[in-house]
Amino acid sequence: MVKVNKGDLAYIPSNTRLSMFHNGVLKKFIEPENPIHVLVAEAEGALDRVIVLYEGNYWRVNSRNVYQLEDK
Repeated sequence: MVKVNKGDLAYIPSNTRLSMFHNGVLKKFIEPENPIHVLVAEAEGALDRVIVLYEGNYWRVNSRNVYQLEDK
């Protein structure tokens, strides 16, 4: 179940794996030591994945690790 939508600002907890793919092959992955904020580029509900923009690159993340930032 995807809890974020395209264009949302989101929070990802520390040690969550972000994966970068090229032509369907894993190119690179990172696991930031600290929580990060990202922009949601696409929500792939059928795959339970979210594509986010972080530090100028697009990454795939499991949707259960992506939390929408709340308005204050």
